[in-house]
Parts: sequence; structure tokens; C-alpha cells
Amino acid sequence: MHSAAARPFPRAVPTYVGRDPELARALELLDHETLHLIYGVGGVGKSEFVYKLVEEAAVQPRWIGAIPALVAVRPGMAVEHVVAALRMVAGARRQRGIQTAAAASLDDDLSEVARLLDAQPLLVFIDDLHHLEPTAAARMLGYLSRHVRGSRLLVATRFEVPLPADAPPPAIHRLGPLDERATAQLVAQVADRLGGAGRDPSAVFRNSGGSPFYVLRELAAAAGGTGEGGPGSLEETLVELEPGARALLLALAAARGRFTADELALADDDAPRLLRELARRFLIDVGRHHVMVHDLVRDAAVRGGARRELVAAHRQVAELHLARLERDERGKGAIDPTDAVDAIHHLVQAGEADEAWELTARTYRTVAAAGLDHLLLDDLRAIATALDSGREPIALMTARIQVRRSLIAEAAETLSAIGDRGDQASQRWLVLSGEVAQRRGRLGDAEAFFHRAIAAADRAHDRFQTELALADVYSLRGRNREARDVLDAALAALPEPSPRDRARWGWSLTLSYVIEERFAAAASAARTAAEGIAGAGLDDLELLLAMLEVLARCECDDIARARQLIERVVSRAVAVGALREHVVDLYSGVVRYFTGDAVGARTVLARAFEHLAGHADHVLASIGGYYMARSALALGDVAGAIDTSTQMTRLATDFGLETLAPHGRAAQAEVHLVAGRLAEARSFAEAAMTGRSGAGARFLARLVLARAAAVEGELVAARRKLAEAEAEAEASLDDVAGDEETRAARRAALRAAADLERAGLELHGGDPAVALAAAERAQYHYERTERAGGGWLRRGSRAPPRWWCARSIRRGSAIWSSPSSCSTPPRRSRSRAATPGSDARSRWSAPRCWRAAASPTPAAPCSRPRRRRRGRRARGRAPSTARAARCAWCWATPTRCPACARCCRRWAWWPARATG
Repeated sequence: MHSAAARPFPRAVPTYVGRDPELARALELLDHETLHLIYGVGGVGKSEFVYKLVEEAAVQPRWIGAIPALVAVRPGMAVEHVVAALRMVAGARRQRGIQTAAAASLDDDLSEVARLLDAQPLLVFIDDLHHLEPTAAARMLGYLSRHVRGSRLLVATRFEVPLPADAPPPAIHRLGPLDERATAQLVAQVADRLGGAGRDPSAVFRNSGGSPFYVLRELAAAAGGTGEGGPGSLEETLVELEPGARALLLALAAARGRFTADELALADDDAPRLLRELARRFLIDVGRHHVMVHDLVRDAAVRGGARRELVAAHRQVAELHLARLERDERGKGAIDPTDAVDAIHHLVQAGEADEAWELTARTYRTVAAAGLDHLLLDDLRAIATALDSGREPIALMTARIQVRRSLIAEAAETLSAIGDRGDQASQRWLVLSGEVAQRRGRLGDAEAFFHRAIAAADRAHDRFQTELALADVYSLRGRNREARDVLDAALAALPEPSPRDRARWGWSLTLSYVIEERFAAAASAARTAAEGIAGAGLDDLELLLAMLEVLARCECDDIARARQLIERVVSRAVAVGALREHVVDLYSGVVRYFTGDAVGARTVLARAFEHLAGHADHVLASIGGYYMARSALALGDVAGAIDTSTQMTRLATDFGLETLAPHGRAAQAEVHLVAGRLAEARSFAEAAMTGRSGAGARFLARLVLARAAAVEGELVAARRKLAEAEAEAEASLDDVAGDEETRAARRAALRAAADLERAGLELHGGDPAVALAAAERAQYHYERTERAGGGWLRRGSRAPPRWWCARSIRRGSAIWSSPSSCSTPPRRSRSRAATPGSDARSRWSAPRCWRAAASPTPAAPCSRPRRRRRGRRARGRAPSTARAARCAWCWATPTRCPACARCCRRWAWWPARATG
């Protein structure tokens, strides 16, 4: 698992013979298939076949620039080790950052590997896959074969891999033994290089069965290695080895990585002679960059080694890795984390638990920064079992890794084994317990743990970091002013804060504003914090701050800046691996929603919501669920919007997110209003305005109450409620937080939202001139901020474009003076596919009817269905007053009128408000 730069891909041996048909077929399939499985028994030449295949592919036009990479699976390795090795050879660069989403899991690592393999073409050879657990190996290969297109995966294994049913069919190459002619060619070439007369090819073929490995063993016996060949010749060769050669071979067999001959010579002056002896007997291969041991030799050596010999072998390998670490520290100052992981493992296997723990504590930061700390979990458990003292620090490190890997239940069990020691509890235990409680949704417990951790902190920096965590809990509980007080005190008490400290503080400050829905202040705080670390190499924090700024800019209708930020975030996140794919999906979905791509927004947000909720990241999952519900509503999928908003509210409520839950209730209120359930809508809206609801949730809730009043014919009350909502939203912007430009953008967004609502209310028996003026103001704002509704139509949304509001009013302004009338927007193509809630029998998208009558009493249902015209369309022409007077306002009572039923099901829509 040493770095790819130090591990060139092995070349094929000069004595390679046979396999021409198999090689030609593999080269032909290489351009078309991602996954290639090479099956064969041990010693049949699977690895050499892949070496030759890669060598031949390197001269093919498509693969001239492809980078070959080798990942060798060793006994005892888990699938996590292989995925980590794939990340390293693919060029991953991981940095430490704020854990804003669920930390890395195996799925996250596989997703990152897939992105890296698509970023540049690689020919990746996974050798000896049969050492992995079959189900885990199949899951890994199935995922990569489904998601990788730009690179190729070549896998050698002795056993068939049962890929998942949904995985694409792989290219399978089954290698049998060499035929007698190819065996004779191999015998002749090897004998020529050995300088002897060789042996009878027919006899070699009979004894070896055509297996290249056993052919070499037979020739080694003929050269004087063991005397007569036969089934037991390999074991006899191992028994006859001198002690030094046997110890070196066992060390090479036990190693999970590979070493060069020069590295072995530095560790032992006698190593060159021993290597020559082992190579002469065909036990190792020294003709390539690294010393290589055949899998059959490794199995036989480990199987025949005594316990003390294996312990000494692990100790020798650990010394080799430690020598690498020492050279790295002397040379470039940065160690290779894979060497640290392997050195710790071999020290544990050698029974050196004390030394293994000392090395773990010394190198942990580097290993964690590379995203490889989860590979230490099994060794840490072994260290804790072996050591009688010092178990608490080991348990705390184990819990830290489990939290980073989203293994929250396991982390809680690890911490409970230590137990709460009251005043004697360590600060690290208290911090970890607070993080676990926060991740489990127990914010009250998390707050108590963080308070105790602050009191127990000895160092100013530890106290500062814990105070930031406490402020985040306050923000999530809706106590935003207290959160900012804690942040101000923490920064003032920290002597000489570093740029990272200031940026981390700025992130918590931005979070408090976002949760409170003071988006102008949030955008300014995020921008200020990001400017403070620009060019400092803190890519992780810059990206995380940009994410919060994206959300704030969208809510301020600053779509141009939000789109620029998300494009920069996505490109850099892929390059440095600082953000999880599903976190990027969340914010990309928000931008899509605000730019009118409701179809794309719902697809991306659904993927992000499922992953984040499954990984216990309840904050981001709740945010994603809110915008996913709004996207479903914009598409006319009322049932889906009700389900999503209910799920989001339940999630926020169950986990104590006291500011996000009211937002979900406000969304539920709007969805139920569109569904015609006025009592439920009013109940949810009133509930959304209680407790620690933010300005945005209260604004939407008041709008819902205004709409409900308009539906019941109480236009005066509806106007009053709208005025109250607008005044309260304006008052939330009267603080000094945020720059004036951002506050002005947010104020304009709120006014446009209110204008759009005002237009809808006035159409319900009010003043059409006021409605027209308000709709035109909203239209101008949305077009200027790139939120023009044409995006809905271009992307196939079922929701009418926002400009239809102004256009319909403008076309039918003379009609609204009548007691009751309807306006029909332009119909679209008859070839539209049916969507949930739509009528597939309708010829065009059904028209949307607005009732402008002031009467609160619903009229009687139409006596017969509306007749569809097959000739010239009366575009924009309203039906007769007598005809329209028989219809209630269709979306308020969608099942009352057969003529409007299709209209109501398809266009269950009130002009969407501008803020999320």
C-alpha cells in the first residue's frame, strides 16, 4: 500500500509464452467493458497475463496515456483496505475539515474512487482478490463496474465473484494450463537463460500439468534446487533453505506491501546474497522494480512457518516500514500514511503492543488527514486487549474514528465502556460524548456534555473548539442569539487565533444566521470568513463556507453568485475530495430549484436526502427534505409534497432541531392548502409560528393564512394578513448584520414574494389593477435575478411559469371586472407524458382556472363536462360569465367540479413564493 508514485507497475517477463487467443480477445474487449475478471487456479499465470495485457494495451490508441496501477490483496486484508489502496493509487488527496456531513463510509469511499477513476484513465489491476470476503468483494466490484467509465478494472482471482444482480455483465477470461507446445517453448526459454541443458519438455509437461509456476519449479529442480521434481518439491525447497533465506522469505510473504532490493539491502548487509539464492530457486522474482513473491510460495511459506518464525517475520517487516518513515521524516518531512498503517499492523502481529500504540499516537493526525484512520480499528482493539494500562486513550481514539466513519452506535458503546466519571471525566471523553449525542439528535445531552468539556479544558485551543461545538448546538436548538454570544466570547478569549480558527468561527457564525433564516447576514458572514483564508491552502474550509453562502445567496435571489459558487465548489470538491458527493448534491439541488429546474432539483435532492438521512446527518437531511417538498409542489405532485414535508418535519422534530421543524410545518401548511384541506393548512400554519420559528417559516405561515382567508372570501382579512407577513419579514432585516448590498437583495426578494401573493389575492374578487401592478413588479424582479419562470417551461416542469401570472392578468384585465370568470393560459404540446395526478386522456395540458368571484359559497358543480374544441383555439379567451359562475375556485375544491377536475389535479398551484 505504499504510494503509487513509488510503486511502478510490473512488466511482463521476457519468457512469456502462449495465451495469444486469450490476449487478443482481452484487448478487443478492453475498449468496451469496465470490469475484467481473470479466473484460474493458483500458478496458472493470471498475474502474468494481466501484466502482458497492460503492456500490450499501452500501445493501443485509446490507452496510450493511461496510468497502470497495482493493488495486491494480502491475507487478512478487508475490503476497506483495498478501497483505501484504490483511492491512493487513483491520486486522492484528503484534507481535514469540518464534519458538516456524515463522515466517510465505505459507500463514500467507493463514490470517491469512482470519481477519481473517471477523472483520468487508469488500468487498475487488483491481484489475488480471493483473499477478500466474497460478498464484500462482489459489492465493491459491482459498484465500481456500474459507476466507472473512463478507467478499466482488471481483477485476478481463484474463485468466481458473485456480482450483484444489477451490476453490468463483466468481461470474463478463464485461463487454463499451457498446452504441450507452449510448455516446450517456456522450457526452452528458461533453460537458455539458466545456461543448462534443461529437461525433457514432455516430462516437464507431465509433472507440471502445464502450470507456468510448476514448470519453473520443475526447472529449478533440474538446476539442482531440490533434486527430483514432484508435488512436494516446493515444500522440500523451503525446508532446505538456510535460516537467513528462510527468514527473509517469510518476511516478504507476511508483508502487506512490497519492498525494493535496495531497501532490503539497507536493512541487512547479507540481503543481496539471500535474494540471489531465493531467486535462483524461483521462490521470488527480482527482475522487476519490487521483489515479488508468488501467491503459492507465500501460502506454503506461511503454512509451514513456526509461530516464533512468523512473529520474527512481522517484526522484520515492521522495521522496514519504520525505516521508510524515518527516511521520509529526514527527507521531505511528511510521512507516507500507508507505511504508518502497515507498520502498526505488523508491530501488533509481532506482539509489540506498546510500540504499536506509541507509533499510532505519533502518526494518527497524518493517517486521519489521509482518510485512512479507519484501517486502524482492528489493530486498536488488539492493542487495547494486550495492554493493561492506558486503555482509555485507546478507546477514545477508537471512538473518534467511529464518529468520523458515522458508526455512531459503535462509538456510543465504546464510550459507555469507559463510563461517565463525573468530575474526573476527561475533556476528550466529554467532547466525544457530546458529538455522539448531537449526531443521535439528543441536543440537550450534547449541550450538557459540551458545558462540562469547556469547564474541564486545560488548553485555550481545546476550550475554543468546544465552545464552537456548543454554539452549533445552540443554533440547532433555535437559541441563535446565545450561540453568537458564545462565539464572540470564544474568539475574544483565544490568544492569537490562526486563520483556520477564524474561518471555523466564521462557519459557526454563518450557521447561526442560516438556521435563524437571516440570509443576508449569513451570506456576508460566509464571504468575510472565506476572504480571510483565501490563498492559505485551506480548501476544505473555503468550500464549506461556500456551501452555506450558496444557500444564503439563493434565498436572497442572488442566483448569479450562487451559481458561480456552486460551479466552483463542485469542480474543486472533485479535485481535492474535501466534500462528500451527497453534500454537493444537496446544494446543487437547491440552486436548481431556485433557477426553475424543479425536475432536476427533485431528482438530485431525493438522492441527497436518502443518503444523508441514512447516515444520521439530520440537519442537512432536513434542509434537503424541505427543498425537495417545494420542488414536488412546483411540479404539481401534491401527494409527493405532502409525504416529503411530513417526513422532513418528523425528522426535525424527533431529533430536536427546533428551528427546522417549524419550517417543515410551514411547508406542510402550504401543501395542504394547495390540496384544498383548509383546516389542516391553518392548523399547520399556526403551529409553524410558535416556538423558535425563524423569519422565513413565519413568513410562509402567514402567507398560507392569508391565502386560506382569500379562499373563504374574506379578502379584507387576507390583505391584512399579507401586510402583517410583509411587515414582519421587513423587520427581520433591520439589524446591522450583513453588508448593505446583500440586505437590499434580500429585501427585494421578500417584496417580490409579497407582490406575487398580492396579485393572487387581488384576483380573488379584488382590484385587478392592483393585481396587475404587483404581478409586473414580481415579474421584473424574477427576470432580473434569473428566477424568470421560463426556466420551468424549458425544463419540462408541470408548474406554470411565473410570467404567466402577469401575462394572464394583462390579457384578461378587462374580464376581472365581471363577478366571476376564468383565464386560460397558453396550452402546450399534446405529446406530454402523464405525471402523478395528471389525466393522460387530456389532449393538451389542462387549463388553469382562477375564480375571481367574491362569494365565499362554492357554486354548484357543472352540469356537464367542458367541451374541448378541436378547431381553432381561443387562446387566452375566457369562458362566458354564466358558464364560469357555476365553478368554484378550482384548486380550493378540486373534486367539486368535473369540468375543472383535470385542471385542479394537474395545476394544483398558487403562484410560488420567491423565497424557499
